[in-house]
Amino acid sequence: MKKKASTAALYTHYLTGLVIPTLGSKKAGSVSHGDIAKLHGAIGKTRPVTANRVVATLSGLFSYGAKIGELPHDFNPAKGIEPYKERPRQRYLNPVELARLGDALHEAETIGLAWHADETKATAKHSPTPENRRRKLDPYAIAAIRLLLLTGARLREVLHARWDWFDAERGMLLLPDSKTDEKSIYLSSAPSRS
Repeated sequence: MKKKASTAALYTHYLTGLVIPTLGSKKAGSVSHGDIAKLHGAIGKTRPVTANRVVATLSGLFSYGAKIGELPHDFNPAKGIEPYKERPRQRYLNPVELARLGDALHEAETIGLAWHADETKATAKHSPTPENRRRKLDPYAIAAIRLLLLTGARLREVLHARWDWFDAERGMLLLPDSKTDEKSIYLSSAPSRS
């Protein structure tokens, strides 16, 4: 089965960044269940979900290797590794948080957001005075954040959107290929500031 480019990039990241530094010196046929359990445990100390995805990726690779005859039939040392418990993430901003974010975005695009200099550094004496420490954010970044808020779209769907996917007549963004294949995103208008 052909994988999406973003999925292939994620698998590559798992393999080059997490698997190869630990297991890269071993031939596939000599990797043991214990090797993968140890890797899963090491990653899982700080990133349990990533640890589960790494094991799933390895399991798929071992199954594929067996399928094409590069590994013995049914050889899959990643099978049977108990995954870390995962809780679905469903966190929504409440009305107060939404209002605060809206205010912060408005401030970021008009007068800029205040920033603080690290007064412990020698270069701090060259920093602007506190009343002049403001930075306006890129209007495209602010627009992307607003689009995420108003549509519930995924980050990459918004960041990779193209104008030719926009259907102004119907007020929709027609994604030809998202994580869930073709997808239509309805574009509502932003609430007016009072």
